Amino acid sequence: MGLIKLVILAALIYVVWRVVMGISANHAARGRDPRRSSRTIDSERMVKCHLCGVHVPEAEAFRHHSLDFCSREHRREYLEHQESGD
Repeated sequence: MGLIKLVILAALIYVVWRVVMGISANHAARGRDPRRSSRTIDSERMVKCHLCGVHVPEAEAFRHHSLDFCSREHRREYLEHQESGD
């Protein structure tokens, strides 16, 4: 009899847990903006580093005239290379 009571108690705890989690998930979903689902991804234009070819978001790129670079170091390397005349 003890084992049956334990199984029933575990099942009841599981059912209560599922109900509580379902209610809290519904409550959280109501607080979200229905026009913006969790699958919506904000897109941003990507640019290619002139030196190494890595793509970075345009807002994070380092520019020199019309050229984009992924880091200050790559922009500096490019400028040093241009100054040396290679």
